[in-house]
Amino acid sequence: MHPGQSRLTYQSTTPIVLKLSPAVAVSLGPSLPVAVTVSGSGSLQHMLTTINPAGAEQSSGVPVATLVAGPNPGPVAVTVSSPGEAFQPVTATATVNPTGTITVAPIASRQAGADVPVTATLGGAPTGTTVSFTPTAPDGETGLLTTHSMVNSAQAATNRDGVATVVLPDQYMSGTYQLNVSAPGYAPMHTTYVVQPGPAVKMAAVIAPSPFIDAGKSARLSVAAVDQYGNPVPGVTVPVQAHLQGAGATYTPTTAAVYGQGDAGTVTAGYRQVDATLVVRTLAFGGQTQRLPVRVITNPLQLIQGKGTWVPYWVWAQLGTQKMIDQMKAQGMTHLYLETAASCCGFYGRLPLDRVVDAAHDAGIAVITWNYDALSNVAQDEASAQAALAYRTRLGSGTDGFTADLEANLNAGAVGSFSAYIRQLLGPQGLYVATIYPPQDAWANTPMKTLAAYVSAFAPMAYWHGQARDYTYQSVYNYIATSVQDIEQAVPGAAVEVIAEAYDMYAYSGTGSYSPTPLEEEAALLAASDNRATGISFYDLGTESAGESQMTRNPALSVYRPRPTGNARGGPSSVR
Repeated sequence: MHPGQSRLTYQSTTPIVLKLSPAVAVSLGPSLPVAVTVSGSGSLQHMLTTINPAGAEQSSGVPVATLVAGPNPGPVAVTVSSPGEAFQPVTATATVNPTGTITVAPIASRQAGADVPVTATLGGAPTGTTVSFTPTAPDGETGLLTTHSMVNSAQAATNRDGVATVVLPDQYMSGTYQLNVSAPGYAPMHTTYVVQPGPAVKMAAVIAPSPFIDAGKSARLSVAAVDQYGNPVPGVTVPVQAHLQGAGATYTPTTAAVYGQGDAGTVTAGYRQVDATLVVRTLAFGGQTQRLPVRVITNPLQLIQGKGTWVPYWVWAQLGTQKMIDQMKAQGMTHLYLETAASCCGFYGRLPLDRVVDAAHDAGIAVITWNYDALSNVAQDEASAQAALAYRTRLGSGTDGFTADLEANLNAGAVGSFSAYIRQLLGPQGLYVATIYPPQDAWANTPMKTLAAYVSAFAPMAYWHGQARDYTYQSVYNYIATSVQDIEQAVPGAAVEVIAEAYDMYAYSGTGSYSPTPLEEEAALLAASDNRATGISFYDLGTESAGESQMTRNPALSVYRPRPTGNARGGPSSVR
């Protein structure tokens, strides 16, 4: 078998011709089914599903398909086989050559927040050729900062001289950016550009990696002079004065001034669950003062006590960090599940982590890394978890726990292997929440006993709207109560955080006429509280109705009665 041409350019075509030896063809009869497939940069047209073997034994052979060269230069292979294995599969190869080359004009250094103009020239490109410009920020975030569901590239068309120009907006993070420039038929071109921090406008201070400090452990006071976008500005001296208000922890200074960015001291937790405040002041920037919450944790379950919420990537992108944090504070939320990775896409949460974690910690809100783990490739999901948990903001902050959203592969072996890895990453004291189907649901076959060896708590997705209708207070209360009770029956003493429904599962947008009513949410909250669940969280922050939001912030419902956690590590079940 051979192609008519072995070297192609984008969108050019060539026939794929199959020849059979007479010794093979003579025994095959008048009609032979064939299958034609392609791999690499190309597609097929005019494919045959059957051939005449007698024609294929002629010197000219039989055209079985037309190969169309794809947009990416490189090899392409076409394979013809017989479903009945009348002959061994045969493969023809070709190469898609680039139409020309891409050159990018030198990109001048810009200041944070400025737009970055980029000009590319494509040799031999016709007018109107689409050129894509895809930046990767210094933190590894790819695209133009909207959603992870696509790579958000800036695009421009070439003029008659083959020149395309774009402006890359919102380049707020300082550092070196990678830029990929591509066009159909051209080998991509890779270059870099630099964004410099702007003038220092304030002090930024955080307790890193987290203000939620395990009993007897320490955390760092990380301080920096930053520009308006939070970029540390080198070469600026920041005098630091700090003292701790409240008992149960101590602060030890290590320097009286930080040069640009660095650690100014250490906060060491005592052995009782307490709340305190680290007051950090600088004589620079008009005598700025920051008040940083400090919480000593004697049990990881204390991180998810009370009310929490879930924030998918798109909700963060839509609301923005400050509006999101303000909404959580108004509703008395104590913890946040922040989407960072999924099996389909790997770890994509750098940007929300960088913008959200410090702001949440400043508001006294714990942040739990949320990954969707299909476990079709356990090693891949483990790599995403490791990357998400290892990520640190520019000031060194990290998240406070991890949840695996387990909905796809519930094989006990896969779940156990993955969970053992997560427990190893987190250590014996780390918070690991298993997000699961409620046990009472017919399709739920979660390996509870397997998970119980590793997790701190179970979080059932207790979404009661199984039908497109409103539900009574009592029916919701009973459903939530059963969710908690069934888990405790399966794993006696297990900690449970209920995930309550706050979206319309029958509307694409998540909001509609079948969103739970405020009364339904009240029933869910009280059922969780009455059954001594560790906490309750609402899925999700972006789809809450105004009535639901008003209900969750009702002071009369803010007194939550969780199961006591005491000082035992790992939760009441002591199963780890």
